[in-house]
Amino acid sequence: MLDRGAAKYGIKFSWNGLCSSAMDSLRLVLWAQTLGKNEEFMAALGWRHHGEDQQLANHQVLLDAAEEAGLDRQEAKKVLDSGSFRKELAEASSRWLRKTMTSAGRGSYVSGIPLLIFRCGWIEESLQGSVPQADIEKVLMKLEAQFIR
Repeated sequence: MLDRGAAKYGIKFSWNGLCSSAMDSLRLVLWAQTLGKNEEFMAALGWRHHGEDQQLANHQVLLDAAEEAGLDRQEAKKVLDSGSFRKELAEASSRWLRKTMTSAGRGSYVSGIPLLIFRCGWIEESLQGSVPQADIEKVLMKLEAQFIR
């Protein structure tokens, strides 16, 4: 379903990529946000990761995405090398974690990233954590069925 929908827009997903730490990419998102370029950076990074299996922990990938987004490559490298935005990322992650924690019973809580929220009109579905492609497709088919009615 994802592949079919993406094809309508000339997008090709790759499902063979490896997971890696997203910490540095998230620090660059925060930096890009201070310059009003976070959406451009995320778009440039997104197609690399989801379409070409490039890893988010690879600084070359991050710098290429920053440059494509119209950000200064050398400044992006300084952010990566300096550890800038680590505190801000930790604070933002902590706030998000408090918002998204869900009860697992017996006083324990779980939270997962990513948190995927799908909205179609008044219907909302969410998936939390690392989920198989089939689970995402089920949600999209459910929403599509509601939308087509």
